[in-house]
Amino acid sequence: MSAVRGIQRPIRPQVVLSPERLAALRPYILMAGVTLAVCAQSLADRRAPAPIALALFLLAGVLYALAARPSTAERPTLGQTTLVVNRTLFPWALVFGLLAWAGFRPNQITLQGLMPWVLAVWLCYWALSAQPATAPRAPWLARLRAFWRQGAWRVSWPTVGLWLAVALGAWLRFHRLAELPADLGWDLPFNLTDAQRILHESYLVFFPDNLGREGLFFYLMAGVSRVFGLSPYSMRLTSALVGVAAIPAVYLLARELTNREVGAYAALLLAVNKWHIVLTRSGYRVSLMPLFAILVLYGLARGLRRGRARDWFWCGLFLGLGLLTYKAFVFAVPVVVGSVLVYMLPGLRRVAVGESARWGERPALLLRGLGLALMVAVIVAMPLLRFLFHAPETYFAREQHGLQLVSESLEGQPTRWEVLGQNTITSLLMFNYEGDGNSRFGVPFQRHLGFVSGALFVLGVAGALARLRRGGNALLLLALGG
Repeated sequence: MSAVRGIQRPIRPQVVLSPERLAALRPYILMAGVTLAVCAQSLADRRAPAPIALALFLLAGVLYALAARPSTAERPTLGQTTLVVNRTLFPWALVFGLLAWAGFRPNQITLQGLMPWVLAVWLCYWALSAQPATAPRAPWLARLRAFWRQGAWRVSWPTVGLWLAVALGAWLRFHRLAELPADLGWDLPFNLTDAQRILHESYLVFFPDNLGREGLFFYLMAGVSRVFGLSPYSMRLTSALVGVAAIPAVYLLARELTNREVGAYAALLLAVNKWHIVLTRSGYRVSLMPLFAILVLYGLARGLRRGRARDWFWCGLFLGLGLLTYKAFVFAVPVVVGSVLVYMLPGLRRVAVGESARWGERPALLLRGLGLALMVAVIVAMPLLRFLFHAPETYFAREQHGLQLVSESLEGQPTRWEVLGQNTITSLLMFNYEGDGNSRFGVPFQRHLGFVSGALFVLGVAGALARLRRGGNALLLLALGG
């Protein structure tokens, strides 16, 4: 027994993946993840069984998340703990907002409503643009000399990339725009009629034809038609201009979340992405949704990271204007509220465990910023809210019609929850596998994303999940879920 006890078992070496070893392997892991994502997208395009492509996508996402997790591309949150608001101007903005409510007719933009409405928005901007007292700035000539000496006048690669993206995106959206697409579809003749109403000085808030539509796109279209004449071309030109404007907007959002180089890549990808090209050549008012969704996220990202009142103003401004574009834009409201609540959790958790009382300052700051943004959004969306209060049955006519069609289609069919599950799966598959049969916004039954963007989309979601608590990753995932 003693001899047996004396026998020592060999010690097995433990394999530890050190940070240095992981850093050395990261390029290879990253390459493997990208390669698997490309292979998965190729299999999806060949209509291979969906589980096979899904398994490769999942493996690619895991590898990419493992390689990208130590990355520090996200910009850090600034430590501002005060919201400076001009308490003299802001109450006046609310007063003029109420005057605008009284001045607008139920579905008519009037001068007595428009003037106080514009003044209310202007007062909101100046009330939330106040800044804490700082040291006086140097004279402009001294700042110009410092600008020149630092070499800031040189054109950097991100700047070149941005202008290249805008030029390429403009060409893809304007080339043969008068000919393609050739089909006006069902909705576009209504758009022409509504723009004609505006040109004839009939300024509606909500256009009731075709089950009702918000009117911001029609006012933009009327402005373009003043120059180029009212025609199907001017209608498509309006949406194409909106599409080009979205390219620098996504650059600003990516730059705010990460850096200028990532912003340039984001702009280039959006410029050549087929779903956005097709959408913004169509002449449909839904082309405004991507632009204003990007702008809302940009203002929200600035508010969450910097915490200034002016940043929350931009978030509220774009949120209110977005409600005037397309009914589905209401998704942005819970996204904004949910994002603020998610970003409050770390501070509340540290306060709960008694780590430090100063961590409670940031949640309070975020709540105040959210309140300011929502108040600005209400003032900006005042004309539409006035109409909604007066004629809710007209405003929700499209939803009532949709519910009726759904109810009729469900007679003797699966339950609504089963249909909801099927629609969720179909919606997830549309990015990389198979889209719907609507030929107005793409090739029927083909994936909506491009080949490159389809593979990068999966990798980007995986990377955001791996770094959920850093930068604006939670914000982007919440917006995607919305």
